[in-house]
Amino acid sequence: MNTNEAKKATSIRLKAGLYERIERMAKKEHRSITNLIELSLEKVFNYNVPNRETIEAIEELDRGEGLHFKSVEELFESI
Repeated sequence: MNTNEAKKATSIRLKAGLYERIERMAKKEHRSITNLIELSLEKVFNYNVPNRETIEAIEELDRGEGLHFKSVEELFESI
C-alpha cells in the first residue's frame, strides 16, 4: 500500500452505538479510530494502491525483464 498517498479530511455521522463499537475495537487493536475505519473501508472496496517500487517492478516484468521462476522451489533455491 502506498503510505505516501495524500489524505483528505472528511466528516461522517455514525450511530452512537456503532461509534462506540468502533472505538472499543480500535482501542483493543491499538489503532486510532481513523486508522481502523480507513483499513476497514480499504478491505470493503478492495482498495490497494501500489507504491512506486512495486509499480516499477510490475513494469519491469511487463517488459520481459527481471527474474522468472518456474516454481516456488526454484525461487527459494535462488535465494
